[in-house]
Amino acid sequence: MVEKFGVTLPTQTRLLFPQATNPDLQSLYIFNMYRAGSSVTEAVGETLGAASRHTSFNLVNALSAAGVGLIDHQDHTRTSVHVEPRALDVLGNFGGYILNGFREIPQDYGDTFAFPGAAVIVVRDPRDILYSQYSAVKKHAVGGAYADDIMALRETTSQQSMEDFMLSDDSLAFIRRICRCYWPLIRKGVPVIQYETFVKDTGFDAEGLMFAIADHFGPLIEFTVSRERATGNLQQRIANSKSLSGHQTGGRTRMYRDLAADLQQKLAEALAPELDMFGYDADTA
Repeated sequence: MVEKFGVTLPTQTRLLFPQATNPDLQSLYIFNMYRAGSSVTEAVGETLGAASRHTSFNLVNALSAAGVGLIDHQDHTRTSVHVEPRALDVLGNFGGYILNGFREIPQDYGDTFAFPGAAVIVVRDPRDILYSQYSAVKKHAVGGAYADDIMALRETTSQQSMEDFMLSDDSLAFIRRICRCYWPLIRKGVPVIQYETFVKDTGFDAEGLMFAIADHFGPLIEFTVSRERATGNLQQRIANSKSLSGHQTGGRTRMYRDLAADLQQKLAEALAPELDMFGYDADTA
């Protein structure tokens, strides 16, 4: 096996931002844990931009389209070498945006984040994220800055049972990383919205999620259309979304309860700090 070592090269990435309609407004931030209704939350961000005086911008998609990841893959606590260490902080100087698309953030960005009153985090039970990850990675689109990561995960899941995957060292390290990157924001008072709140018998309540996010923003966001029109806009975006077709786990909660009781207990113990941080209890069979 050939050993590898990391080399940091000086680099810059230039992105074109959409023109903010009202740059005097405080920019707003929607953070969204990986596999916590990510595609629906993106549609919510776009709709809030279309229905308010703000301009929606999916920063992470823009970076990925340029072949640039937000995270340093050698040290996930750090911003990618393709992004200046303080570049994300500078975003706070640009007003009028709803910045979204974040699945995971570098811890160094969380440590310096200065707008807790203008941000929300959509979270999901970490055990269900792992359950969903096992199912979804086998059909995940491969491309952009994370193509190598997705292919590596696909190879791993093809060689493991669900039970082995859920408790493997790599899986636990992954989910702890995904959760803990948001600790700095939570400690600063950024409110947490649980994905499960909006899973209903009739399907996912995307409208409820949208207005819950807007309620957290309070007077920082001003709607320019009626509630009914905003809801219709959101429903149309969801209907037209390719990424929302064929979801198998997006409308379920407590999927980990399908696992054997002893495995549920082990997961609850292994992820106790993460569950507590997001307001989830052990809830095992």
